[in-house]
Amino acid sequence: MKYFILILSVMWMTNSTFAQLSIYQSNPLGLISKERIKIEYHFNQQNSLSIAGAAYWNFNQGQQVFLEYRRYSLNNNMYDDTKQFFWYGKFGGGISGNDANSKFIYSIFGGGLGWHRYLSDNFFIDIALGLKGSATTNNSSDDNNLKFITIGPGSFLDAAFHLGFDL
Repeated sequence: MKYFILILSVMWMTNSTFAQLSIYQSNPLGLISKERIKIEYHFNQQNSLSIAGAAYWNFNQGQQVFLEYRRYSLNNNMYDDTKQFFWYGKFGGGISGNDANSKFIYSIFGGGLGWHRYLSDNFFIDIALGLKGSATTNNSSDDNNLKFITIGPGSFLDAAFHLGFDL
């Protein structure tokens, strides 16, 4: 993770046209069950790449890491660039489960749509909704046991609400 941040920092400093780093934080209500932090690098006004890490606790425990590509649409209203719609694609993986007998490793891939709104010059909210597929490997003797999860790590529904700021 620290090497990825270093690479993004170097890319940001060497690209003077539009390069921008953003940090996303899970919304405060989400802290009941998870914490997610995402760092986004904007190549230009329309394209970005993010790396994210999440930790889940309580009912659905686990960890997750993924890469995400975003394509932002340019706003037709030249006087209001505070609202941006986007589509995204992601892939990654994680570990889920409460104990050694129920833990499983999964990989994820998915995509969806979202909305990004600036509340001030550098502070924003970000809402995304999509679907994820996941392939799992169970640690038990039955390796063909696939899990279908509706919430938590490895779930098929990909819903996110973040607060964030630009560096």
